[in-house]
Amino acid sequence: MIRNSTLVALGVGLVFAQAMLHRVIPFATMYGAIPSLLVPAVIYAGVHEVSTLRGSAFAFATGYLADIVGSAPIGFHTFAYVALFLLARGIGVRLSAQTLLTQLALAFLFSVLESTFGLVVLSIFGRDAWVPRALYPFVLPRALATAAAAPLVFRLVESLASGSRTHARESP
Repeated sequence: MIRNSTLVALGVGLVFAQAMLHRVIPFATMYGAIPSLLVPAVIYAGVHEVSTLRGSAFAFATGYLADIVGSAPIGFHTFAYVALFLLARGIGVRLSAQTLLTQLALAFLFSVLESTFGLVVLSIFGRDAWVPRALYPFVLPRALATAAAAPLVFRLVESLASGSRTHARESP
């Protein structure tokens, strides 16, 4: 089980790492291939041992922080991450998310869903009707980049979870 402080630190670290990826991978920005590092973390929380309350709070807090850091409208990423967490929880593919192929597929699918949520919200509540039309070509490159980054994020979260389990067993 991941401790609360580890989960919060992970979320904050991933939000800020995601916010800086366009500087690290400048050529990918042109093609929309900047991965979402939070989608694999939310999937991990949904399909592994994180409770529904803690996982929903994690998805909400990281989504809200992503909205603030990314200067998105408040609730934009918040809604998407909580919905993705609950969908991952509902699917309950606990054991199948441990293989590389399943991690790639889940990250790709959930990234497409997140982008679709965003495009729907923009088309309904946005001021300019051309914005969703201009952004939809970036859905596939972003999903592919997210799927490529997913095994790294899964491995990071798993190592933090195992470290938290070891620390919890050793502490009195």
